Amino acid sequence: MGRRCVWNKIGAIIVASALFLSSATGAAEVPPIDGAGLSGQGRFSSVLSPKREEFFAYRRNKVKAIAHLGLFPDNYTPSEYVFGKITDVEPWTQSSGFYISNPHLLIIETIAGQITPFAYVAPDGNDKNELTVRHNKKRIIVTYNDVSANHWFYWAFSAYGKPRQGNIRLWAPNARDAGFQYGMLDLEKSQNINEEKSGPLAFQAIKFKDYFYYGNNVNANNLSPRDNRMILRLRENFQPTKIYLKLWRNKPASLTALEDFAYVIQINPNPEAADYGTSSWEEFDDFGKNITWR
Repeated sequence: MGRRCVWNKIGAIIVASALFLSSATGAAEVPPIDGAGLSGQGRFSSVLSPKREEFFAYRRNKVKAIAHLGLFPDNYTPSEYVFGKITDVEPWTQSSGFYISNPHLLIIETIAGQITPFAYVAPDGNDKNELTVRHNKKRIIVTYNDVSANHWFYWAFSAYGKPRQGNIRLWAPNARDAGFQYGMLDLEKSQNINEEKSGPLAFQAIKFKDYFYYGNNVNANNLSPRDNRMILRLRENFQPTKIYLKLWRNKPASLTALEDFAYVIQINPNPEAADYGTSSWEEFDDFGKNITWR
């Protein structure tokens, strides 16, 4: 399968993974995950001029579309810290566009050492509820069920046939851009996290450092250097998992301080949902080999 076909297939999967409105009081409708920014040879500039002013207009429009969620300030301006190091003339790496096009995904999980989001490569199976994002006032909950959850664990533990030990990296450029500068894992509300082998995010409030910049190694605008403080280690493969993150706009007075916002990622695998050793997974392996990883 050619790379363009795979990008189109995955983009369709993401759009098909509908995101539903919660019935809880204070809930607001969440827009579908946008994978279109990664089409056309995987370059974000294939759908957007690389000129900075047009890029910032694109980002402002994406934020405007989720204004009802109350995540970003009404007078939003793209953060100088997050976007100040990008260039006018260079394209974007394949996965960066996902972060730009989905500002409501404040925290995005990947394999440690890589930037392609799990949500970007999670198949939807036969059930449109397999990947959902719900919002309710001070919380966003991202849930992977069945096939999407199975694939999530595939990436975390054995992507490309390599032992991964369940190390995942959390990225927070969208949280930082929205004004949430600090975050911490709430271990009591989380599940299947090995705090002893995780980074400082698991036991202290850390200031997010993720940003976009021009990377000489890939000749493109890319996501910032690695930050091992943001790595979490899962305890077991293929077990129900919850990552409950407390976000603050300013440094909290204590580790028990009430968060300004909570971002929750839930993964509910189902061993009967799919055999992730079949050719469908191999297609994603072939696709991954074409990515310039950081």
